[in-house]
Order: sequence, then C-alpha cells, then structure tokens
Amino acid sequence: MTIDISCNELVGGIPKEIAEMRRLQSLNLSRNDLNGSVIEGIDQMKMLESLDLSKNNLSGVIPQGLANLTFLSVLDLSNNHLFGRIPSSTQLQCSDRSSYSYNAQLYGHPLKECPRYSPPKPHIDHGSNTNPQEHDDDEEFPYLEFYISMVIGFFVTFWGILGCLIVNRSWRNAYFTFLMGMMSWLDMMSGVWFARLKKKLMRA
Repeated sequence: MTIDISCNELVGGIPKEIAEMRRLQSLNLSRNDLNGSVIEGIDQMKMLESLDLSKNNLSGVIPQGLANLTFLSVLDLSNNHLFGRIPSSTQLQCSDRSSYSYNAQLYGHPLKECPRYSPPKPHIDHGSNTNPQEHDDDEEFPYLEFYISMVIGFFVTFWGILGCLIVNRSWRNAYFTFLMGMMSWLDMMSGVWFARLKKKLMRA
C-alpha cells in the first residue's frame, strides 16, 4: 500500500511499471536524483492518495492523467524542472502553492499565470520621444517628493522671514508698523461699510 524510497540517491527515470501498482496509496520518491518525466500512465493508480516526487531532476509537463486521481490529497512536485500549465482539476488546484514551487517554467493556478500571456501595455505616442522609460517618468507624478519639498519650502520661508525680523530691528519695526496700518485701514473700511449698510436699511 505504501512505497517510500526517498533519500537514496537513486538515478535514472522512474520505471513506468510503477503505474501498474493500481492499489498503491502512497508513493514517496523524493530527495533522489531521478530524471525524465513524471510517471507514465499514472492515471492507472486510481487509489493513490499521496505522491511526493520533490527534490529530483524531473522535467517535462505534468501529465493530464494526474488530474484524474480523485483520491489524491497530498502532492509535492517542488524542486524539479517541470514546465507548462498545471492541469485543471479539483485535486491539483487545491494543493498548496509550495507543492509546485521551484519549477521555474511551471504556471497556472495556484501559481501565477505565465508572463508571456499578460496583456500588452497600451502604446502612448509622445511625438518624437521614443524612449518608453521616459514615457513612464512623465506619467508618474512624484507625489511624495512634491509634498516633502512643499513642507521644507514652507518652513525655510517662514523661519527665514521670522529670523530676519528677530535679528534686524529696523525691519521688525517696519513690519509691525505695516501691520498696525493694515489693521487701522481695515477697521476704518469696516466702519464705512457698516455705516453705508445702516443707511440703506433705514431707507428701506
């Protein structure tokens, strides 16, 4: 019911005769140096519940027959050289992402989609400018740098003016004289405005 010959430095391909062990429930060939493809005719192993072929040198695609093993609940194909799309089935898609990790050219759920199938970015014509990097730089506004420069500019300007007023007495006197004059002018204008408004209300 169970075969575990992991960590034995086995070499060569996996014998196709293993697929004829139709009542086998658990097979562990991990941590060897096996090459070739995943077991041929694996769909014959209808009772298989656990399959571990990790940490070998297997290559090729994952056979569609693996998707037909309805009892398969534990699967580990990581650390090989498998490629292509992971076949669609409840058992294979429900496996953890780590079950397929370190197979650089393997894609499909639960892994990411293959990069070559990503939709192309729309082309934007900027006249004679043909450098795409410059296009990206034009489109991306540096929000963080903008706000930081605004804050720094405000503090430099504020403390620059305040420092000049503190150090230079004549400037300080002129500044406060100007403020007093503005306050007087505003007070006078508000009085005139209220007087005109009062006359209009009395006439009404």
